[in-house]
Amino acid sequence: AEGLLRMINETNYPTPPPKLYGLPRSGGTLIYNVMNHIFDGNVGPQSHDYFEFSADEATTDDPRWSASLPPIVAVYRDFRDSLASQWRAYTLDRTGANLPKMSLAQVYSSALGQKQAVQALYSFREYQKNHPDQKILFLRYEDFFDSTRGDVNFDFLFQQFEEFFGICEDDVLTKEKKDYIRKEFCFSSQKKFASNFKSFHEGFDPDLTGDDRMKALADSGLLEELEKRQIHGNHLNTGKSTWKDLISPEHYEIVNQILGDELRDWGYL
Repeated sequence: AEGLLRMINETNYPTPPPKLYGLPRSGGTLIYNVMNHIFDGNVGPQSHDYFEFSADEATTDDPRWSASLPPIVAVYRDFRDSLASQWRAYTLDRTGANLPKMSLAQVYSSALGQKQAVQALYSFREYQKNHPDQKILFLRYEDFFDSTRGDVNFDFLFQQFEEFFGICEDDVLTKEKKDYIRKEFCFSSQKKFASNFKSFHEGFDPDLTGDDRMKALADSGLLEELEKRQIHGNHLNTGKSTWKDLISPEHYEIVNQILGDELRDWGYL
């Protein structure tokens, strides 16, 4: 432990810790956990809103970080899967295991909401075009999650981060860190942790959770771990594409029409 602490304190990172944007229900929590471990707990949870940096944010008092703008990582997935996954997580809190298909009204409102949410991706793309010094990595869920195996493609993520952040195994992204990330943040480990919570909001919303349950979570250490990992109850399903399972076939064309431009622009149609 002493050697690890010394290594962390002495590590000189080639970049400040990144800031993360995640389209809701697109794997952003996984990416947050992976990056936060790489950067020794210095990465904040994802934002679901667009943001940008001013020039004075390139300064830093920490000698480990270089004086440059924090890099941005933007995570997204097939927008139909994102909206269906978001609906599933919230609906399970009300219905339990009996999950119906989305109604026409729910498909319509969810697709319109998703269309609005995707505008953040366009804003990041435009900002990168107008500010070439700002490093932005766009990560597609379908590239870092292997649907055939039902698990994270960590080799892909490590390669992306090594190249984007300019880090290497001998310095920052060590073998020990990679082994820990593979073990703690694989799909089965994340799903096992999420099973400690009865609903998507449990532990995050004290009013919905209740005083007794909040105290029990705190006493067990789960509340502290929940705040660190940001993995809710009902957070994970199969990890695979399920929008066609949750939306009736007669409504496929509706969601494709509403999100048609966005799906084509980002490579999904």
